[in-house]
Amino acid sequence: MMRLPSSELVAPFLRALSITARQRIATGAKRPGWSFAFEWMVESLRQNAKRLSVRPLESTRASWEKTAAIDPAMDAVVSQPTSVAYVSSEWFRPRGTPRPGGPTLLYLHGGGYCIGSTHTHAGLIARLTLAHGGQTLAVNYRLAPEHKFPAALDDAVSAYRGLLESGIPSDQLFIGGDSAGGGLTLATMLRLRDLGLPLPKAGLLLCPWVDLMDTGGSMQRNAPYDWMDPSAPPVWASYYLQKGQDPKDPLASPLYADLTGLPPLMIQVGTAELLYDQIIKLADRARSQGVSVELEQAPDMIHNWHVLAPFFPHCQAAIERLASYMRAQR
Repeated sequence: MMRLPSSELVAPFLRALSITARQRIATGAKRPGWSFAFEWMVESLRQNAKRLSVRPLESTRASWEKTAAIDPAMDAVVSQPTSVAYVSSEWFRPRGTPRPGGPTLLYLHGGGYCIGSTHTHAGLIARLTLAHGGQTLAVNYRLAPEHKFPAALDDAVSAYRGLLESGIPSDQLFIGGDSAGGGLTLATMLRLRDLGLPLPKAGLLLCPWVDLMDTGGSMQRNAPYDWMDPSAPPVWASYYLQKGQDPKDPLASPLYADLTGLPPLMIQVGTAELLYDQIIKLADRARSQGVSVELEQAPDMIHNWHVLAPFFPHCQAAIERLASYMRAQR
């Protein structure tokens, strides 16, 4: 059963309804593939992001926590807080009898490296877990600006090593993440490669943020459509990076890394999202360096459209395709 959203979301939803109705009457759909309901939901995300952009970071984090986990998929999983290699994490497993020999997914949430948790992304993580049928360990890596680069990366690598040490073989392990978590997924695999550790079977990159200081191209071209504001990512990057650090450090902005030797990657990107250009560049770069890449470009989709899976079948279908890719790798 769908849980009721926080009262904080009521005003942005109503404001978005008014804006969307006026827009459709005046000029029609913003994008050819958008229904009224989808456009309303995108505008709701935009209005909520705008509301939070003027708040202190702590208040924004608190609001994300309060407005999370309304997804009915949560009723079909069991979540269990845990610590893996001293890193705060949470297990997600389907209720009932688990699928024999199912995969283990290490999941890294998005949020610009400074917002988010396993709770804010619980609905998406639950749906991924139900789709792939195994278990998912979601990591509460340390957030910036209190913990700057490479704290999040250190936590992700520690959690992965903890899974290996628990007896889970690398050929049953996958790493995935959305947005900043997608960039962190790539950075984690780069660090594992350089340490000589067994690599996961594959990486899942959902709209990955891989160039922290990207401000041109689709960052401007898709600004009228995406819910994110182009001014936000540079602020998050300033929180994350050490003073004087090169924003093109390959473990902070993996677009600039040598990707040779990485496991297969599935990359999903929406053609209407701000990060479109950098994600396409990443796919091209990975292929040119010998990495197997399955790139899925979703027409007219926004950044992290997967979070709208409770409302729209095509968003759930993107999650199902990630699970199908996982099964194909085994």
